[in-house]
Parts: sequence; C-alpha cells; structure tokens
Amino acid sequence: MSVSQEPANLADMIRTQVKRRGSSVAYEFEGRQTSFAEFDRLTNRVANRLKALGVKPRDRIAYLGKNSDTFFELLLGAMKANVVMAPVNWRLAAPEIAFIVADRKAPVLFVGPELVAQARAIQSQLPDLRTIITTEGGAPEWQDYAAWRDAQSADDPKVEISRQDVAIQLYTSGTTGKPKGAMLSHANLLNLVETGEGEKPDWNKWTENDVSLVAMPVFHIGGSGWGLVSLYHGAKGVIAREFDPTKVLDFIEHSKITKLFMVPAAMQFVVRQPRARQVDFSRLKYMLYGASPIPAALLKECIEVFGCGFVQLYGMTETTGTMWPFRLKTTSRDRSGCARPARRCRASSWRFSIPMENDCRRARSARSPPAPAPTWSATGICRRRPPGRSAARAGCAPETPAAWTRTAISTSTTASRT
Repeated sequence: MSVSQEPANLADMIRTQVKRRGSSVAYEFEGRQTSFAEFDRLTNRVANRLKALGVKPRDRIAYLGKNSDTFFELLLGAMKANVVMAPVNWRLAAPEIAFIVADRKAPVLFVGPELVAQARAIQSQLPDLRTIITTEGGAPEWQDYAAWRDAQSADDPKVEISRQDVAIQLYTSGTTGKPKGAMLSHANLLNLVETGEGEKPDWNKWTENDVSLVAMPVFHIGGSGWGLVSLYHGAKGVIAREFDPTKVLDFIEHSKITKLFMVPAAMQFVVRQPRARQVDFSRLKYMLYGASPIPAALLKECIEVFGCGFVQLYGMTETTGTMWPFRLKTTSRDRSGCARPARRCRASSWRFSIPMENDCRRARSARSPPAPAPTWSATGICRRRPPGRSAARAGCAPETPAAWTRTAISTSTTASRT
C-alpha cells in the first residue's frame, strides 16, 4: 500500500482491504479461516455491540486471554467504535492482573477459556467492571462472545476517528514500579506497518502469497503489532494460541509461513528442536527478531538452519515496537552466515555501526527517532518527550481531552514522515 493510498486510520484499513481482497483469508486460527470481508462484518458487529453496551469513545476495554482470531476481531472492532483495547499479560499473578484491569477502569472484560478462574478471583476487586464475556465459554454465569457479538447489526458503525486517537494500550512490565499503559495511536501503528515508506525495504514488501505467523503473545507489541502488519498489507496471518517451538515448525512447514517475528529466546527454542534440521524452510523469507539482545552464536546457528533473511528490530513498547530495523547482510540461502563490512547509518544525532545491508531506509524515513508514546497509570499520564524539544518537533499530536487522562494531559506521538 503506497503512501498516497494509506488509510486515515486502522478502521479504514479494513475497509480498504475488503475492496482489494475481500474473499482472501485475513486470519487463520486452529483451522478456522476468516476472509477480509467477513472480518469487516464481524468487527462491525463488535463495534455496534460495544456502543449498545454504553461503552463510549476513548473508553478502555480489557482482554485477558491467549492469542486467537477473537482478539483481533475485538481489537479492530473496538477501533471502529473509537474504543481502546487493552490486553492483559495472562502470565501475571492475580493481584497484578487486577491492578491493570482496575487501572484502565475497563467496564468490559473479555476472558479466554484458560483464564476463567483468574477472572473469577479478581472480579470483586474491579469496581468499574460491569460486564464479563467469555471468548470460548467455560463460565455459564457470563455471556458467550459469539452470541454477544452476533446480537448486533453488521452495518458499518461510521464512528469518527482521528489518526491521533489511541488505538491500543499496552502495559509495560513495571520493573521500576507499577505497570504503566503505553497509549499507541492510529498514527503510531500506521507508522509501524508502513516501515520504510517510499523506500520500503525488501523484508517489508508483501504479496498476496505471503503468510505471516503470529506466535508472540498479543499483550506484547510483538504479537498484536505484528498481527496488524500482515492485515495492513492484505496478507494472511496465521495465529498460534501460544508459543510452542514444535508447533512453530509445524506452522512453517504446513502453513507455508513466509515471515514471522520472534524474540531471541523463542528462536533458540525453535532452532534447538531435534527435527529443526529436517524441516523444509524454503518458503521462509524473513525472520524478524527483537525485544532483547541475541548472542552471535545463536544468530549464526539460526542462519545455518533456517537459511532465510534476518532483521533485527530495535525499539520498545512506548515507540510502538520498531524504531530502527537492521537487516543482517547474508546471501539468500547462503548458510555461511558471513557478514559484510559494517556500514554506518546516521539518523539525526544517533549512530549505529553493525553489519547490515545498505538499508538505512527507516532512518531516512523517520528523520528523527520516534518520540515515546505517553503512558497511562494510576497516578496520571507521563509526558515523554526528548529533552529540549517542543511537542511539534517531537512529532506530538494536539493534546487529548482531559476527560480520560485521569490527572494529567499528554499527547500521542508518531515519527515524522517525508
């Protein structure tokens, strides 16, 4: 999708893909396939149902569950209603889950079948929670998602949405205190999926034959963000309920995966599987990785076994994942793993010196490092801006209404474009 064709927001992204590839598969989950046209209708129903529940624009809703196509229905359906999805890390203990759901003041909580017991345990601690809906049953006292969704019309909700409206709220780990919700706008996410812009690098060029694997958890930008990348480009996204190294190999082999994102620890689990060297990786084009450093020995082993292209993504949740992508210089299907001499890529005052392709396109496209997104927390929203820079120079949007910012006002951010 070219810059001139770029949608105004992520809700428009779905409408665009319906016109281009309506009958093609948008998502596949455990044998269930959903076309772009059907996905559009289902997300319309979600948006209309949220409106019927009294959920207002810019309200938060919470999702406590593992990966599924239901999550992406809820995510994009919420966006169409200008409601903010806030997935919860299901690996946390009950008190931590309760804190996050209470912090966002979510009136609605969607719960996966594996997390019903945890939801029951914390329900009494959530004074703002009005409705709990189970995505796959398992709790007769709560509504079932499919019946809840299908009770509303599939007509387009036609809610006004600004590029600077928050689209998703992802919580940080809280290593220096309580978790804080990074508020990522439509503009942030559009900047993510269009990495490279006019000089799009090869790894972010997509065709109708590409198949993406969503194996990282959706409460992380590497799961939810990566799931939006394939949707934006009209490619099929295959969703794994949770990361399982043996199943990743199955997906690559049987679902004909061409691109995927994993963290280095997951890459190690996959490459060390006994049958990893017997799997056919000939369709795999690129493996993207990030979120932690990767040992050189592990990267070399992955190059030898997978034989595909590798791209390191540097960033964090507050910058909508990727700030800078670096493509390792290897020859296609060359298992030697040799890197070319380092090139220096300059962006603003930041310098990097690593073995890479002549592919500093993200840096030129962004002009300056993306300003971190504002964060939502129990004590207010922190304004995050590079020292000495104005809101305009930091790429900040106009200030958002105070009604939903608790005790402070902040801004949504995106990297500037050429």
